[in-house]
Amino acid sequence: MELLKERNAKLGAAAPKCHIFNTFFYPLLMDSGKYNYPRVRGWTRKVDIFAMDKVVVPVHMGNHWCLAIINFKQKRIEYYDSLGSNNNNCLKVLLCH
Repeated sequence: MELLKERNAKLGAAAPKCHIFNTFFYPLLMDSGKYNYPRVRGWTRKVDIFAMDKVVVPVHMGNHWCLAIINFKQKRIEYYDSLGSNNNNCLKVLLCH
């Protein structure tokens, strides 16, 4: 995630406007398997995520990492898992809340 941040910083205005959450965001959002927005409410206090082209959310599935991307420009949520599984719960949480 840090490499993506560095790349965007180097490219400046040529890069898509992205906000990249760190690996602690999703586990705190899904505190003990339940949606817990108050735990992460302050994480976007200084940034307007709705002004971004994309918001990157790393998701740990216990034994491997996946990636969710909220793509505001194309109005969709993308989920990438190298093992090919889906995570409908993650998508619902990011879409509805």
